[in-house]
Amino acid sequence: SYCGGIYLSANTTGATFKDCLASRNYNPGGNGVHAGFLWSAMASGKTLDIIRCVFRKNRILNTGGFGGAVYAEGAQTVHVVDCEFTDNTAGSGGAIRSAGLTTYLNCTFRGNTCRDGWGPAIDIRNTTYVVNCTFADNMHYTAQGTQCGGAVALGNPATFLNCVFAYNYLNASTSPSSALDIAKFGGTFSCVNSVDNGIGNTGAAITLATTLAGVP
Repeated sequence: SYCGGIYLSANTTGATFKDCLASRNYNPGGNGVHAGFLWSAMASGKTLDIIRCVFRKNRILNTGGFGGAVYAEGAQTVHVVDCEFTDNTAGSGGAIRSAGLTTYLNCTFRGNTCRDGWGPAIDIRNTTYVVNCTFADNMHYTAQGTQCGGAVALGNPATFLNCVFAYNYLNASTSPSSALDIAKFGGTFSCVNSVDNGIGNTGAAITLATTLAGVP
């Protein structure tokens, strides 16, 4: 099995998911097996649109799998608009891992988890724009140091505009005051009008795993 629900091969010319509910799909995981629900392997120049969809309680059972709800592999373009990702889990990218040029607009990521990899909500692997999104109550269970991220793992350039981060954790024992929102291990980071509203955090700054010059 490639994934827990739908597989889009490299020959797919484009795909749109609109007003869908994907709930309680699961993937046993294993070597080279990813995506709790949707695995898109479309090629460069193809577009995956996900609009007004809800992804809830999708999961990969074993460690090492990418994308508890969605895994977008390769250089495709991905648009995620007005979507909700709740209680999804994977090894990396508890809600979604995308290797394509990706835009998230008006989305909510809540209660997503990852176990042994990167990014409980989003694992970013290409240039990404995140606009008007909320990240709350996401958690990395094992927290291998601070390079995993309580919500987002950033491996490529990303811009966050008008986003809210609240109560994201590195592991079950981490207190809110030490919550870490974004782990940066590659690329550049830009943050505009985005805040951390988690209880106990200092000020309204987004917390990072690394210190970057010029980041508000």
